[in-house]
Amino acid sequence: MSLLEVRDLRKSFGGVHAVQGASFTLAAGEVLALIGPNGAGKTTTFQMLGGQLRPDAGRVQFGGRDVTGLAPRQLARLGVGRTFQIAETFTSFSALANVQMALLAHDARHWRFWRRADGYRTPEARALLARVGLAGQADRPCSELAYGDVKRLELALALAGEPRLLLMDEPTAGMAPAERVALMQLTRDLAWQRRIGVLFTEHSMDVVFGQADRIAVMVRGELLAEGAPEAIREDARVQAAYLGTQSHENKSWKYTPNKGREAKYLENPQADAQPLLTVRELHAWYGAAHILHGVSLTVRPGEVVALMGRNGAGKSTTLKALAGLLGRTTGEVRFMGQEVVRWPAHRIARAGLGYVPEERRIFGDLTVLQNLETGRQRP
Repeated sequence: MSLLEVRDLRKSFGGVHAVQGASFTLAAGEVLALIGPNGAGKTTTFQMLGGQLRPDAGRVQFGGRDVTGLAPRQLARLGVGRTFQIAETFTSFSALANVQMALLAHDARHWRFWRRADGYRTPEARALLARVGLAGQADRPCSELAYGDVKRLELALALAGEPRLLLMDEPTAGMAPAERVALMQLTRDLAWQRRIGVLFTEHSMDVVFGQADRIAVMVRGELLAEGAPEAIREDARVQAAYLGTQSHENKSWKYTPNKGREAKYLENPQADAQPLLTVRELHAWYGAAHILHGVSLTVRPGEVVALMGRNGAGKSTTLKALAGLLGRTTGEVRFMGQEVVRWPAHRIARAGLGYVPEERRIFGDLTVLQNLETGRQRP
C-alpha cells in the first residue's frame, strides 16, 4: 500500500484553474520530484497536501486514512512534515533552541508557561543537529548561520516531528551547487533509513535528475508525465513543455513579430541614450546570508532587459533591492540621475520605479477598480 495517494485533486481561484485533476502516489522511503514551469500548480498542490488550502475536489489518503482538507496541525500530528522555499526559523534563537522549540511543539508542551525551555530534551536536539551536519553550530544564533546551514536547520526542525511524509518546497533555493547536492543526498539517506516518503519541488534539474527516484511533471495545472528520471528526460512532451531541446543565443535586441512572417530583431532606437537605471556593485543580505555579490547592470529608456539565472540565483532579490524592500544593501543604484540605494520603498515608488512581485499582491475582497485606486500614487 502506498504511503500517500492523491486522486483527482482540483483547486481553482475564481476563473484560474490552478490544479486540474492531479493524481499520483508515493511509497515509504521514496523520493518523488514534482517539477514544472512557474505557475504550473506545484505550490498550490503542496498547500493542499500540507493543509494550507482545502481542495475543491479530489481525495488525499495518507497511511490509508483520508486526510483531505485537514489543518496543518492535524497533519503534523499524523506525521506530515514540511520545509519551505524561504526557511522558517527563529533568527534570534540559537540553532539548538530552534530544534528544542520544534520538539516542544511535537510533544504538545508549548502551552506550559513560566518554565525554562533551554534544557528541554537537549541530547535529542543535539543529535538532530548532528544528523544534518550542524553539531558545531548548535549554539550559534540563526542570524549568524550561512544560508545553506539555515536550510539544514530547517530539515532538522522537520525531523523533530518524526515525520513519515516530508513535503519540501524548493529545498535548495538560494544554495550553492555543492550545498544543493549535499542537502538532497542527506535527504535521500534519511528517507531510506527512516522509511520517510519525500515529495519535493525543485527548479534545479541537477538535483531533480540526480536525486529523485521518480519525477512528476506538472504543466498548466495538470500532470503531463510521471516516471523514472531517464524516461522523463527522454519524453518529447516534457522537453517541449518544460525542459527544452536547445538553448538560444542571447541577443540585446527588441523582439517584434512581423504579422506572421519571419520574426525580426530590431535595435533599440535609444541604445545610445543615457541609462534610466544604473546599478554598480550591488550587494544585499537577508540577515547574515549574503545573497547579491556585486551586481552591475544598466537599463536605458525604451529598453527591455531580462535578468536570467537558475532558481535561487538572486534575481528576485535584485529586484527587491532596487525597489528598496531589503533591510541591508550596499552599492550604487542611480534612477533618473538620483542615487536611491538608501531611499525607503515608498520614496522610490513615487520617483517612478514600479515593482511587480512574483506573488499575487492584491486585495482579494476588493474589486479591480478598488485595487487600482488603492495602488494609485500621490502626485
